[in-house]
Amino acid sequence: MTGSHLHANDGEIGRLQGFVVDDRSWSIRFIIVNSTNWWLGHHVLVSPEWIQYPSWSRSSVTVNLDRQTIEDARAYDADAAVGRDAGANIYSHYNRNGYWQDKRQRPCGAP
Repeated sequence: MTGSHLHANDGEIGRLQGFVVDDRSWSIRFIIVNSTNWWLGHHVLVSPEWIQYPSWSRSSVTVNLDRQTIEDARAYDADAAVGRDAGANIYSHYNRNGYWQDKRQRPCGAP
């Protein structure tokens, strides 16, 4: 999916650049979005939980967010760790509960 177009609810916002993986559970925690072709774009993080429509044939992914909210997200720094505090800030920006807060979202066997 790397390189796929990322669509928000109201249009294309960038490309899927990569993933942030939890090194304990090997879960994909965030998708790295490269929005450098739009406005004064940058790399931002969104949760894979917000994917609505992946399309292999169109090489695209649609997330349940609007373009402005994604664009307004804090820039992703690949040299900085994405720990619980940073993750909480990301979820807060998007006005969503973190994966650790919603028992329905926890993987089998997770505390």
